[in-house]
Order: sequence, then C-alpha cells, then structure tokens
Amino acid sequence: MENEKKIPKILVVTEHPWNESNSIGNTLSNLFSNYDISKIAHLYFLSSKPKNSICNKYFSLNIFKIMRKRIKIRNNFINENNNINLNIENKLTIFFREKFTTLGRFVQELFWLVFFHGDEDLTIFVKNFKPDIIFLTSVYSIYPYRITLKLLKLTNSNLVLFLMDDYLDFNPKNIFKAIYQKILKKNLLKITNNSKLIYTISNKMRLEYKKKYGFDSKILYKGNDFSDVNKEKYYPTNSDFIKIVYTGNLTFGGRWKSLKLLRDVLYENNLKYSVEIYSQIEIPKKVFKDVFDNKKIVFKGNLPYHKLKELYKNADILLFLESIEENDTYLSRLSFSTKIVDYLFANRCILAISSKKVASTQYLIENDAAIVTDNKKELSEILLKIQEKREILSEYAEKAWNCGLKNHQIENIQYELLNDIKKIKEKY
Repeated sequence: MENEKKIPKILVVTEHPWNESNSIGNTLSNLFSNYDISKIAHLYFLSSKPKNSICNKYFSLNIFKIMRKRIKIRNNFINENNNINLNIENKLTIFFREKFTTLGRFVQELFWLVFFHGDEDLTIFVKNFKPDIIFLTSVYSIYPYRITLKLLKLTNSNLVLFLMDDYLDFNPKNIFKAIYQKILKKNLLKITNNSKLIYTISNKMRLEYKKKYGFDSKILYKGNDFSDVNKEKYYPTNSDFIKIVYTGNLTFGGRWKSLKLLRDVLYENNLKYSVEIYSQIEIPKKVFKDVFDNKKIVFKGNLPYHKLKELYKNADILLFLESIEENDTYLSRLSFSTKIVDYLFANRCILAISSKKVASTQYLIENDAAIVTDNKKELSEILLKIQEKREILSEYAEKAWNCGLKNHQIENIQYELLNDIKKIKEKY
C-alpha cells in the first residue's frame, strides 16, 4: 500500500488521442504497459476516442466543445453527436492540412488563441485527478504547449517533455512555413524551460540540442521483452525468392525514392527477391506508378499492428527506408524510428536504404544491427552477395536481436522511467 502511494499520478498530454495503431500511441502503451492504470489520465485535443489498453481516464478538449460554448451556431453544424463532429473534423483536417497546410495551421492556432481561455470541465477533470506529473509529447501544433503551461499553474504539477521529432531545428524554405516554425520554436523552448525532465528520442538529438540550446536530456527508447523465450528462430530460406517486407509511411521524407532505387536494382540485376509493402497512409498515384509493378514490388495495403509480428516472422529481410537525398531528410534527421525496435524484436535481417546522416540509420550502423547502404552500386553488391550466401541473413538476424537485448529491454526502460518520475515527485 505504501508503494502504491509513492507511484506518481501522470497526466499524459498529446494532440491526438492515445491510439495504439499509430507510432506515438503505440510507444506510450509500450512505455507505460506496466504502470498502475489508476495513476494515469489522458488529455488530448481531437473528437475521436482513444484506443489503448493502458489508460481509462480521458478528457477530450476539442474545437467542437469550445464552439458549442463560445459561439452561437446552427445546431446542424455543431452537434452533441460525436460521430457528426468526427466526420466534420476529419474533413476539415484533410482540407486544411493537405490542401493548404500552412494556412490550416495558422487558422487552427488563431481559433485556439481567440476562443480558448480556459474550460470549466477541464479544470474539474485535472483537479479531481490531481496529477503529480504532466507527461507531454512534442507536437507540430502550438496551442497544446500554451495549454500545458496553463495546466502546470493550475495543478502545481511537474512537467516531463518527450521530444519525439525535431520541431526545433528544421528550417523550411517557404516563408509562411518559416514564420510558423519561428512561433512554434519559441513556444516549444518555453516548454523546455519549464520542464523538470526532458527525454529525447535519439542520441543525435540529445547531443545537438545540448550544444545549441543548452538543456540536458535523457534518451527514451521504445522496448520489448528480449528474453530467450521470445526469440523467433530464423533459418535461411530455401525458397527461390528472398522475401523483403516493409511496413510504414512510404511518402514521408521521400522514402519512396529509396524503394524505387531498390526496384531498379532488382530489375537491372535480375535478382530473385520479392518485396511486400504495407502502409496505412494513402500513396499518391504518381508514386504508386513509379514504384509498384505487382511483380517484384507489391503493395499489400494496411495491416493492423497486432498482425505485424506474424508478418515479420514470415519475412527474410525487414526493410528500413529513409531518403538517400539529404534535402528530404530534414524532418527525420534527428528522429529515431520506433519501428526499428519492432524489427529488432522480430529477429530478422534488417536492410536499411537511407542517408547515413539520419539518426535512425546512424544508430543501426553504430550498433552493427543492420546492413546499411545509401547508393545504388553498393545495394546491388549487397543483394547479389545475400542471394549467393544466404547465411548472411542469419548473421544479421542475430545482430539485430543482440542490439535489442542490449538497448531495448523493456523491463530496464520502464524501471528507469518510473525511477525518473519518482525522483521528480520527491525532489519538487
């Protein structure tokens, strides 16, 4: 009972609902899977509902809730029916974020700035929960940072920030995006100044932010149970074709260009590989036409996260992609792809086609956990060598597993996280 009292109450703040089908939600569930469920609550800023097995206390502070309270508007637009709100919200998101990306951001921020000055229901929610810690994940929107600072004053709690993407150092060429980025950076730095602990997602991010902005941080990785009992044995395939599998967003940061490079190499060398691509993100028609042929490179659509383990089990090679063109990698340069941990846990050979200046790829190189290349000639040589000597697949499967065992044992990660949070509660 005494130990239960010592476990801090955590209010997790994200822009989107905590959903285990996306990267952020999946990572949160991974980190807090062993946490006392009564000690976790979640605040988010959209109408859709969370889908996770970790948290059952939620508060949605969204545009429609604010509009109902602040603006007199026709009932057929703002409705208590969440399905209607969600449908409108999805359409607005697609319209502004995809058609007019920067304009949509400014309109969104203006709305929150003008119409949100507090919410009685939110105040009741946080005061009833009484969080010791606010755990905030970094986002590309500005308003969650302003609201989080208000919550800090309201609750007298301590802030822990998890920087999962680089929203401080990328410099857009578009003047309007640059203005937005400048405002975003200013607000995010306010958050870092008010944080009792900052986690970064990669060592490259940790070092660069320390040098440029002066704040210390700790690396927080996603993990898994790398016990021997969970190790999925791999034996080199006897099939004529070596099976390569990729899962994830193909269009982000020019990743499709690296896949096209793979396709060109397979055809030019008449190599016996089959490549399956799984993604929940819609692929533009031009990209689809340039990359997929339904022969060597096949698009298989979306696959739920819980089915990925079986998919990886039946693969010979797991493909990691970032663009080999540095101009495309400004958003992913400091980030660590959480998918890498899933790949390591699968105990399969990882092939990375990527710029070697990206944090994720540097991690794979430093830990000798994957076969990495950033050019066509080397990729051709690698694939020819694997085809002739398939024992390489077993060798790199073992290296991947050992990297996971060394750096991503979930028991150790969760223990450190809990200790960090306890220390903050005790110190402040």
